[in-house]
Amino acid sequence: MSVSAHSSLRALLPLLLSATLGACKKDDSAGPQLPEPTQTGANTMGAKVDGQNWRAGNSVMFGPKPLTASVFEYAGAREFSVSGIFSTNDEKIPLSGTSIKLVISDLKAAGTYDLIQEGQPTQGTGSPSYGMFVESSYTPDKWYVTNPAYIGKVVVTRLDTIQHIVSGTFEFKAKEIAGAKIISITDGRFDVIYK
Repeated sequence: MSVSAHSSLRALLPLLLSATLGACKKDDSAGPQLPEPTQTGANTMGAKVDGQNWRAGNSVMFGPKPLTASVFEYAGAREFSVSGIFSTNDEKIPLSGTSIKLVISDLKAAGTYDLIQEGQPTQGTGSPSYGMFVESSYTPDKWYVTNPAYIGKVVVTRLDTIQHIVSGTFEFKAKEIAGAKIISITDGRFDVIYK
């Protein structure tokens, strides 16, 4: 190698190292990316939980279905429920082993539905509308539910009873049922096909 080629390589070495190290920079947004807010029946759900990204998905082999949505007709009402689970095999990923559930007690049309009553997650059908967050990585599970003091809302942007699509956005604050901790769910969105 000639002296001038050697000098050129030496001059480029700091630039190459800088570019290589810059490309290896750690991603500070650990965790999943939020899904786009769509209205196509994409079967997605995501939100920020106390500022951290959360997205329904399951990478655990033989784990539960990551997203379910259903409508139950009872006593002249149409109860809509959507539940998402975020689960991975990596305990270091924030919010792994958590779930979000939304229940609208009488879904009639696109519009805003307030989550302002005491949620009754063990009641089954007939519960008032509520939002719930569950941390399943603890024994026993930690349940956070909306109530008159910690409220929220779901804005249904699409209700298609022919194609069975419900899409919308949500936000809520919820209090731990067996404790005092409060969580904040913001920037929520869902786009699901219900059964």
